[in-house]
Formats: sequence, structure tokens, C-alpha cells
Amino acid sequence: MSLKNYFWSLVLILCTFFLTNVVFWMECSGRVFNGNDGHGDLLRLGNLPYAASITKQVHPEKHHTEFKDYLTSNADESFDILTIGDSFSNGGGGSYYQDELIRQTGLSILNVSLQKHHPYEILAALENLGYLDRIHPKVIILETVERGINGTWGIEKLPSKTLTNDDFSSAAKSKKRHLSLMVKTNVLFLKNKILFHQHPYRLTDTTDMVPLDDAAFTASNREQKLIFYHDDLSYQQAPADCEKINTNLNRVAEELHQRGIQLIFLPGPDKFDVYYPQLPEVWKEQWPENPFFDRMNALPKDYIFIDSRKPLRELVAHGEKDIYWSDDTHWSWKSHSVICTEIIRQIKTAPPSR
Repeated sequence: MSLKNYFWSLVLILCTFFLTNVVFWMECSGRVFNGNDGHGDLLRLGNLPYAASITKQVHPEKHHTEFKDYLTSNADESFDILTIGDSFSNGGGGSYYQDELIRQTGLSILNVSLQKHHPYEILAALENLGYLDRIHPKVIILETVERGINGTWGIEKLPSKTLTNDDFSSAAKSKKRHLSLMVKTNVLFLKNKILFHQHPYRLTDTTDMVPLDDAAFTASNREQKLIFYHDDLSYQQAPADCEKINTNLNRVAEELHQRGIQLIFLPGPDKFDVYYPQLPEVWKEQWPENPFFDRMNALPKDYIFIDSRKPLRELVAHGEKDIYWSDDTHWSWKSHSVICTEIIRQIKTAPPSR
């Protein structure tokens, strides 16, 4: 083969490779990135195409303050409530529950977004760096997703690593999508379809989809399908150590009580757990109900515990659709109202902080 023919053969191969990936991306794998309405993490994890919901995203007007903005302003402003948590506290699902809480109460809220660090590390740093004295909150709300509670609060000793101002002020770097991402996604899409072809309820190694007895969502052709993160099941089978979790939270509550601060613990319920009553009996026989909320409710506490699963299950039982987004691990804006109402009710009935 002459050099010229070799060159054009190589060009043809590369062009074919590129065009094949582009077409496959546009028609199949790329669609998992099309849920651009503030939700859709399970589309990417489950290699699923976007399916429009009748429920539209609502973005409440932003009233809360992010800690990075608080640092930039160099203000000594105090806030009524300080919130610390994972993605459920940081816009997961497309909106912030804190803005709904402000709407219902008129209180000021400062949110600390530092998800890669343990909540107790963040609390300790806020105290060591003098921010708790400046912010002077009356209430601190700690939120942790249900499947992560055991690894976060059920440990023997809470971490005490010292964070710095740089840890708080560093902004996440934006990620750009390149050709390599397209090719990688195409390969992963094909791999998952082949590996899980024999498993009707497994979409990928991280994502499952099971039928429901009732229509709980409005996404087209997925009204009675529960898409959820596979790790939800591990906590159905091996429940969290509630006694140890409660002991650690009581310790944190005592430390905050000495500052006149009331601690509220808000679990972000697993999607599978919220929709458990709507599962077919065959799934309930395979996966018993997660006892986490029942066990936590029974323990003596020095803090306010929000049984967030109860009002969400009640909404689902009354036929409310899209309490969680069909394509996401997070609750939708519809959940915020009842969650915040429960927080307010608990604050009003709790004894004052010492």
C-alpha cells in the first residue's frame, strides 16, 4: 500500500470512528445527559434517555445565603439558622429547601456547602475559626442522606481534622466535556447494556428500576417505575447502628447547647424507602422495610429529630406525583413544603436550648 493510500485509509478509519461515536451519542448514550432541568442524576447513572415529566421544575426565589458569598462580603451579619449537609441541602433536585423554610418563617438562613468533608469537621472548623461567634445562629440543621448516615454518624469517633478558610472559600472547578467523554460514555453505555441484559431490574452496577403498584411519577412511560440508587438496598438489608448514631448526635447537641444553639437532625430519606409501601409484595418479601426511622424515633434525644420519611410517604399515599423526581435520587420542590412545615412544628414544640 502506498503512503498516500495508507494516509487516506487512516483518515477514513478515524472519520468513521468519530462519526459512529457522534451518531451513537446523539441517538443513544448522549441522551442520558439531556435532563438539564436541575435533576436527572439517575439518567447518567442508569444510562437512561430523558423522559419529560408533566411536573415542571420550580425554582423558588433565592433568599438564603451561601457561605462562600458570606465570606466574599466580609460581613459580620448574623443568621437565625445555619444549615450543613450533602446534596439534599445543596440544591439536589434543582432547588433549596432552605428558601421554602425562609418563605414559611421569615428567618435568615446561611448554608455551608462543603460536601467532601464530614459535617462535624465543618462544625469544628466554624467554631475554631470564630465563625460561630460571628454568625451566632439560634438553630443548626444537619442533614445527611439516609444511606450515608451509618458511615457518617454511626462511627466510633467523629473526625476532628482542622479545616482552613481556604477549604471554605475554594470554588469547585467547572468540568468541560471533550471527545474523550463522548467515547467513554458510549463504551460504558454498551458495556452496561450487555452486562445487565440478563437482569431485568438492574440498569447498571449503580442503578435499579422496579415496578410500582401505583403511578407515582409523571415521566412519560415511567409512571409506575421506581428508578433508584442501588445502594439504597444495602440499608434495607443491613440497617444503620441507630444507638451509635444517636450517641454521636447527642454529643454534638450538648456541645451546641452550651452555646445556646438548638440542633436539628434532618435525614434525607432514600428514594427506595419513601416509595417502599408502593412496591409489589414480591419485592417486599425480598427486601424488608428499613427500620431506621422507627428505631431513631424510639431513642432518647437531646436534639430535634425530623422524621422526614413520614410526611413524604403520606403525600405519596394520597396520590401526589413526583415527590421525588423520576430520574433523580433527590426529592423535588414538592417535598420542601411538608419537610419545612415539620421542621417548624418541631422547633415550636421543642424545649428551649440551655
